[in-house]
Amino acid sequence: MEKIDSELLTILRSLVMTGSQTKTALSLSKSQSKISRTLSRARTLFHDPLFVHNGSMLVPTNRMLEIYGHLPKLLGEMEALFAKEIFHPESLNLHLRVAAIDYAAQYIILPAFHAMKRIAPRISIELQQLNADTFRRLSLGLVDMAMRLECTAPNELHSLELYEAKLLALVRKGHPAFDLLRHKGSLHFNDLLQWEFVQVNRTFTGLEWTTSLHPGALNHPAVMVPYSSLLAPTILETDWIALASARYALDAVKRWPVAILPIRLDCVKRMRTLYWHDRTHLDPAMQWVRSMIAAYGKPSSAEIAEYEIAIQDTGNDS
Repeated sequence: MEKIDSELLTILRSLVMTGSQTKTALSLSKSQSKISRTLSRARTLFHDPLFVHNGSMLVPTNRMLEIYGHLPKLLGEMEALFAKEIFHPESLNLHLRVAAIDYAAQYIILPAFHAMKRIAPRISIELQQLNADTFRRLSLGLVDMAMRLECTAPNELHSLELYEAKLLALVRKGHPAFDLLRHKGSLHFNDLLQWEFVQVNRTFTGLEWTTSLHPGALNHPAVMVPYSSLLAPTILETDWIALASARYALDAVKRWPVAILPIRLDCVKRMRTLYWHDRTHLDPAMQWVRSMIAAYGKPSSAEIAEYEIAIQDTGNDS
């Protein structure tokens, strides 16, 4: 059986109202032959002539009148089904599930969520731990999006690069590396190898952080901590050096008695990336959420300038 579509139903409705193929063609901006072919198709579909001639007028049969009684509801439902949804964030009622490490949650996801909450009061968020199973959970619909370093992802996932992940060397104030800096005039990474390192342990996430820095120093650090937030307090009473994400380090010097060593850590370029499944790709609400996260994920010009100042060879640990 041929399918009944909205065009066929619209033409039948007009034929009842006008009683004329010519007038229907004019009102719907279609050719008269198109109207004739559609009427012929409808007669076959409904096993009824639908209209009979009374002089120059088309008069609907009882079957057509029965069909006509259902047309307003049918056409209304079709129009509602195919109408482009108008998204109003202020009326959004959404429970958002995001997988991210604590650093991304603290400095990107939560600030973006606070901004969304001011616009959409009924939105809520559930932060989930990022791990090796996250992409599978995205595919199963158990998480809405994930933020992590770029990687090879399944074909059904979409991605958006937010910014290049950078590292800074964080130490306690008064660290002897600053004496070395004042003596030499500049520091290189090899100068730091006389001290031990503190790193965030990525094994709990099942993810890798690749870098072109000295592999021995990074593979055997003095301390591995599970969260970025522990880096600054861990080094306060030691000469250890914490390798920290730039955004965390720039914030830590404002909260803790720590300083950033003025040295550029040249790592393999890795982009902090947002991933989501194809099922939510065209969802207006999720598109809005992703745009808000992207706005907070990309570093501002002030943050970029702050990073460049931090790695200048000033020799100042205050």
